[in-house]
Parts: sequence; C-alpha cells; structure tokens
Amino acid sequence: MIKDYELAAEKGIDIIDDFSIFLAELSAINVYNENFLFLKDLAKSFVLNGIAMEIAGTSRPYSGARQKFTHVLDYLHSTKNSLHEEQVALGTVLPGYLRGEDLGKYISCFSKEVGLPLNYREIRNPKEVIIKGINPRAKDRCERCTVLEGVGINRKIAEQACKEASII
Repeated sequence: MIKDYELAAEKGIDIIDDFSIFLAELSAINVYNENFLFLKDLAKSFVLNGIAMEIAGTSRPYSGARQKFTHVLDYLHSTKNSLHEEQVALGTVLPGYLRGEDLGKYISCFSKEVGLPLNYREIRNPKEVIIKGINPRAKDRCERCTVLEGVGINRKIAEQACKEASII
C-alpha cells in the first residue's frame, strides 16, 4: 500500500506523513492478523486508512498501483465485466511481483481463501487488457506515481509479471 506513496515522495511528487504511513501499515496488519474476527479487522482497516488519507491530504497512503490498475482497466475495456473491487483485488497482487517481494504470493493465497478473483478469466477481462492495465503509458490517472512507472515496465515485463503471478 505505502510503497507507491514512498516512491512518489522519492520522486519529489509527494511529502511523506509518517503518521499516515503508520496508520496505513497498522490497517494492513489488522486485516491479515488471524487473532481477531475478520470483519472487525476489516472495519478497523477502512477507518484507519480513511484517517491516514485525511491526515496526508491525499489517498496515496492507501491507493497506488492497484487503484491505477483498475482505472486503466476501466479506460481500456469500457464494457464493465467486473466489479471495481474485484479488479483492485487482482491489481493488489501485481505490485508485489513487480517489486520482487513475496507479498504478492501472500496476497494471492489470501485472495483465494476469501474468494477474490485470481486471474483475468475470473474478472472477465481479456488477457491483453490485463497486460496493458499495468503499462504506465495508459492515459488514465497518469499523475499517479506508482511502481508501475518506477520499475521501467514495458509489455514484456508486464506479461512476465502477470504470468508469474498466475494472472494470465
């Protein structure tokens, strides 16, 4: 969640607010922690992320590559075949793979466990749209600085990341 916020700060686009980072990280921990009831933790996560965004004055502590991915999918594939949240769930897996983190694998397992979509078929979008969806040259929300721009992604890298993440 916060990696794109940090990247934007490194590029001089945003100024990091440490407290908003803390709240965003805490909300993620609440969702993944198995010691509490899932819905209670989910509600805490939403509240804490809302507070983090309010403090930062931007949605960047909570919103980054996964949000950009879903908006680009909407832009590229105007026939709305899937829910925004389904696209975001799928888009959450990709940044971890692009950064070389194991987080993508963890999120894939979590998504499977709670019944979220795991590939392009499940969100009913063409494979090519998914590959283009993580291409920063797509025109939607181009003001956002995310890992999609930070790793020098091209079509080959996008396709490889989608395959490694088992999305295509």
